Order: sequence, then C-alpha cells, then structure tokens
Amino acid sequence: MAFKSGVTYDPAGRLVSWRRGVDCCRWRGVRCSNRTGHVVELRFGYTELIDGEQYPYMEGDVSPSLFSLEHLEHLDLGETSLSIPGGRYNSKLWGSLKSLRYLNLSGTILLDGDKMLPQLGNLSKLQYLDISYASYMNPSVKPTDLSWLTRLPLLHHLDLSWVNLTMVHDWPHTVNMIPSLQALHLSACSLQNANQRLPHLNLTKLEWLDLSMNDFDHPSESCWFWNLTSLKYLNLGSTFLYGQFPSMLGEMMSLQFFDFSENMHLDGHGGGVIAPRLLRNLCNLEVLNLAKGLSYGNMTELYGSLPHCSSSKLQRLDLHKNNITGTLPAGIVQFTSLAILDLSNNHLAGYVPSEIGTLSNLIFLNLGYNKFTGIITEEHFCNLTALKHIDLSNNFLRIVVDPDRLPPLKLEIASFASCQMGPGFPAWLQRMSGVYIIDMSNTGITGPFPYWFCATLSLAKGLDMSDNQINGSLPKNMEIMSLGYLSLDRNQIVGEIPTLPRNLTDFSISNNDLSGQVPGSICKSRELLR
Repeated sequence: MAFKSGVTYDPAGRLVSWRRGVDCCRWRGVRCSNRTGHVVELRFGYTELIDGEQYPYMEGDVSPSLFSLEHLEHLDLGETSLSIPGGRYNSKLWGSLKSLRYLNLSGTILLDGDKMLPQLGNLSKLQYLDISYASYMNPSVKPTDLSWLTRLPLLHHLDLSWVNLTMVHDWPHTVNMIPSLQALHLSACSLQNANQRLPHLNLTKLEWLDLSMNDFDHPSESCWFWNLTSLKYLNLGSTFLYGQFPSMLGEMMSLQFFDFSENMHLDGHGGGVIAPRLLRNLCNLEVLNLAKGLSYGNMTELYGSLPHCSSSKLQRLDLHKNNITGTLPAGIVQFTSLAILDLSNNHLAGYVPSEIGTLSNLIFLNLGYNKFTGIITEEHFCNLTALKHIDLSNNFLRIVVDPDRLPPLKLEIASFASCQMGPGFPAWLQRMSGVYIIDMSNTGITGPFPYWFCATLSLAKGLDMSDNQINGSLPKNMEIMSLGYLSLDRNQIVGEIPTLPRNLTDFSISNNDLSGQVPGSICKSRELLR
C-alpha cells in the first residue's frame, strides 16, 4: 500500500484493485509464486489510450518499500513517468533485489541516476535491463562509467537508448566484456565514435545492434562491429558514417535488417558506397533501408549488389533521395516478397517495367520525383491487389488504364501529380472507391465532373485536383463526401458552390469562374472561416 500512496496520477485505474483486506497476490499487476506466495512480479510498464490520447500510465514517486521485496524477479515500470528515489541510501537499496532477472525503467525519472546506476551492477541474476530515455526524462543523468555492466554475467538484453553517454569513451570495450549479450540498444546516446579497435570480439551471441542517431562522422569501414557475423539486426541510421562499406558486411549471412539511412549531411557530402555484388549472398535480408544514405549510385549496379538468392526474403527496399541514376531493371520483380519499394527522389529515367505488376505482396510503391517516361497501363497493376499506397508523381508519365481490365484495388493513398491522366476524367478511378487521399493535380484532366465522382470518392479524406482544366459546375451531391481537404484551384469551374461535405476544414477553389452567393454551410463551419 505504501507503493500506491506514492502514486499521484493513475488515469487508467491500474491500482484500483489495490485495497486493504484483499490478498495482494490478486492485485492487478502483481504475480506471486505458487510455491512460496512471495511477490515475484510487478508489471506496470505500458501506456493506455484515454479519449484518443496517449497518457503515461502512472506518475508519482516509487516508495522505498519496493526494495523490501527481496524475492522479486520481474519489475516493469517502463513508460510510467514514475520518479525513482534518489540519495545515497535509496540508490544502494537496489542491491537488495538480489533475485531480479528483468528490470524495465524506461521512461521513468531517475532522480539520482548517476549514483543509482552503478548499484544495478549488484543484480548478478539480471538478464534484461532497460533504462532508455533516462537522460531525456532527467537531463542531469550523464554516466561517466559503464564498468558496472561487466558485473552482470547473465545479461542478454541491454537498452541504453537516449541515455547521454558523451563522457563514456570506452563503451565498445565495456560491452565486449558481456559475452552473454544478444541485444544492444544504444540509439541517440551522443556517442562520439565507433572506430575503436577490439583485439578479440567476445560478443558471439549478439543478434541486435542499434547505434542509430549517434554522430560518429568517420569512415564506416573503421568500425569495430563488422566482424559480428551473428547479427540479425544492424541499425546505423543517422550516424553520419561514410565511405566504402567493408567486405565483411557481405559475410554477415544472418543479417535480416540493415539500416544505413539519413547519413547524408545537409551540404550533400557523406554517405556510403556499396561495392558491386557486396550484398548478393545475404539471403536472409528482409529489410534494406539506404534512404538518403548513399553518396551516389547507378541503379543497374545497385541491383547487381542486392541479394540474388533463389528464395529472396527481401520485403522492404528503400533507396529514396540518393541521386541514383540509370533505369529500373525489370529483374527487380525477382524479389517476390517485396512489400515496400521506395525509389523516390532520385534521377531514374526510362520506362517503368510492366513486370512490376507481378509483385503481388507489394503494399507501398513510391517512384515519385524521378524522370520516368512512357505509359502506365493496367499491366502495371495486374497483380497489385495488396497495394495500399502508390506515388507516381512528378515524372513524365502518362497513365492510360482500361477499367475493364484493372483488378480490384485496395488503394488508400494515391499520388499522380503532374502525370498525364486526361483528357477527361479517367474512368478507371471508379475502381478506387476505398481511397482516402488522392492527388491528381496538374494531370491534364478536362471536362465536367462525371456523375459517379462523389459516390466513388465518398470515403476520401483528402483530394487535390488543382491546376487542371475541369469545367462545368460542382456536383450537387458533394455533401455525401467525407472530405476534410479539397483543392480545386486554377480550373475552369463555373456556377455556385453547393452544400459542401460537413467534415471539410480546408477548402481552396481560387482562380475559377464561380458566381452566386456563398453557401450557408461555409458560414457555419468554424474551421473553414479560420
């Protein structure tokens, strides 16, 4: 009950069941041993949705009485915003929890973290430790030494993300002394570099390494971790590593996830360089994210560097914003498991191969902001029945689709801006009745709105048809639509504005030839009058 008295904010009512006279083993979040009856588990670490907003699960101070639970094995206070007691005495109390195997303090407020953290080294049975966001919640937490971690011989999961480790320079040597580690999270730790030399790697069990959002800014090939062939997950996003990837990357046969995104500086320098055929043997690779991570590239050469295995597992390929030149090889369709393909914001030219329509698992396709030419037909969509997001905008493409041969589409977001879709309203749009957001601005559409327009797009939340040659009047039944955003600027629309969708908050129809009075529905909308 002392623990409950320290909690000042419990919007989800997690502690409502904590009442005197009720067996504590029946309290919510508490688990006791069936054999001894001792409390062995306390779980409070998650957030709940209240009125559509995400709130911390609890707030307040953790009572020192918690440390009397000497048989406690599992303690989860993650994301609660609870304050962990400080002071020399309270910090030393952590050593009393000798049975603790799982400890999650993510998102809690460590009032005296620099004194408390070394005490965790006395928890010799600890297997899982998460103190992420400690410096975010309390900026004064800036450890100068991590050697206490080496006293945790069973530790297999360590998360120090968003803990300020600016003053810790020998961190690779420290973690290398924990051979039991399987997962290491060091994202956004203000680490200075990763080019230390380790004569012998002990981390033979490490499968997960996240070093993202640390400003290393040195050649990638000098990093210490490339010989970790056990890795399945490697995140180097936003580390500003640069230069040639070492050949050892091509020997990480277990790798399933590789992220080297966002490593280009604002002035354009930096980025990685992939040698030909480097990744060809990484047959287990499922996610390859190099977005804004390469200094340059030719699509044909990059394609040759990708895994060419008989049963490719690649599900996500992200190469956007890399100044990639060349054409899109039709062989890209050998990656039959692809769900996400993003090649946007490059300098790709030539035709979009119709074979791309065979990627039946594709959910997200973005080819926008390139220099593609030619015609997009129904063949490009023939088996894309899982596709939810497509962006072909700002290319030199013409879209000519036979609606009778177009398969049922599940598109939710579609952008065809600056592609040629006209003249006339494309009849195949009638097959996109489930779309939420659609951009058809500057697409050469002419003529009046078709009779099916409002009914077909009745579920759409956002619609941009500006910079076309749409004429005639607005549909009379627009009020049946669900639009929140509508742009019809720079067309040739005439007549009066009818009753508009009741959810409309952003409406733009400048540079047309409207007449008549402003409808009352606009005057009643506080959002539109802003």
